[in-house]
Amino acid sequence: MLRTTGRALGGGRLLKEKRGNGPPRWVLDYKGADGVRRRQALSIDRRVAERMRIEIISQRDLQMAGLATVEGQSRLLSEVKAIYIADMETRVSPSHLRNVRARIDRVLEGVRVQRVRDLLPHHLIEWRTKRIAAKAGHRTVNHEILNVKSMLTWAVQAGLIHQNPIESLKSLPVAKHHIK
Repeated sequence: MLRTTGRALGGGRLLKEKRGNGPPRWVLDYKGADGVRRRQALSIDRRVAERMRIEIISQRDLQMAGLATVEGQSRLLSEVKAIYIADMETRVSPSHLRNVRARIDRVLEGVRVQRVRDLLPHHLIEWRTKRIAAKAGHRTVNHEILNVKSMLTWAVQAGLIHQNPIESLKSLPVAKHHIK
């Protein structure tokens, strides 16, 4: 349960602790989003520990504000694809699933972007230009990109990511006079 009233949670305290024969470590003492006190060893370097503290507290504050899915933008596209495909297995035919998986794989291999936050419309525009130069049809390229777009829209609806980074990307025209 997220804390909604009472005192605001602070930024935590960095403490220097020495255990055993190893070098002293900086430990973060803080309260999580659920209000429970936590202690987490961070680093032997104070500057690194301070940066880690900022990241941990920021993530906690996002979670408390209901914005934890913003952090989902750091998810690997392959991870989102695996969850999406697992969900699709329960809803679609095996042949449709095979086609969707192949299309998504083709696009993700072509754009060579690892994380959701790094995927931009221009990556797909460049990729589809190469596909068309390799004699792929507009309709085929549109289907491939649409499958990736659908996967990311599903991920938004499932709460895995905050927004679909390619939702504004337009399809290629498929009228006869547009196709060479």
